[in-house]
Amino acid sequence: MTCTAADSKEGCKEYRYYERCIRGFLGKLTRDRSAALGGAPFASLAKVNTISTSNRLLDSLSLVDCEKLLSRSKAVLLPQKTVLCEPRQRPAFAYFLTSGMLSSVYMTANGQSAEVAVTGREGVVNGVMVFGPAMSATQGIIQIAAAGYRIALDDLRNLFHSSEAIRSRLLEFVQNEAVASTVIAGCHRLHTTEKRFAHWLLMVHDRVGTDDLRLTQTFLALMLGSGRPTLTLAAGALQRRGLLELHRGRVTVLDWSGMETAACECYGVTRKLLRDLYINPVSRPTVSRG
Repeated sequence: MTCTAADSKEGCKEYRYYERCIRGFLGKLTRDRSAALGGAPFASLAKVNTISTSNRLLDSLSLVDCEKLLSRSKAVLLPQKTVLCEPRQRPAFAYFLTSGMLSSVYMTANGQSAEVAVTGREGVVNGVMVFGPAMSATQGIIQIAAAGYRIALDDLRNLFHSSEAIRSRLLEFVQNEAVASTVIAGCHRLHTTEKRFAHWLLMVHDRVGTDDLRLTQTFLALMLGSGRPTLTLAAGALQRRGLLELHRGRVTVLDWSGMETAACECYGVTRKLLRDLYINPVSRPTVSRG
């Protein structure tokens, strides 16, 4: 993203803020890495990565491996409805989100659609594309306005092959996402729109942590693979139970505990998958001696 005359002053200021943040962050990474390498490299580096990027995958890596990724990345802002991947294409970039959320949407030739995966700050958007030549089968669209780090897919692929720790974390995230997608697929087939809507709201909350979601009912219906009238009935039922409030272009959740009760059993599975990501340590960091 670059600022043009058509951009708002506020948007440009926000972009420059993120740009300053990543420059300062990389500077601190470099200083801490140099300090760590003055002693026993592997023992020290395992303890140095206490800086938070707000992306869980990046934060699970050692200082050295995190620096490898960020030094090749650019801070970006991603407004709602920004498309990061199209069906039958290979994207040029991957994205480590630090806020917001992306939906992976499968679309049929007759215009029907359904969300098959969601990605927030727990992983990397388009990361699966480093594994081989296959093209994307889904559209990746920013559903909750986001910020993050963009890296060229070729750079990510090279690091995937050269760093055991980065490779391990990417494989772990993609496996986790694939398992969650099978749960979502079954959920679409087996459960009511009301239960699926509650499940979806909980998944969003787990990733963005906000009670107030700026989403239209038309957009929500597309994500859930249902017509708008069906979505309106389901949302109305949850509203009558005091679980949420519907506004024009916005959904406000009032009772998350009640929403869990209203959701299908699938939420317990997807919540555990998200919670258990990166709980096991990775291999020692790869340090270049060159």
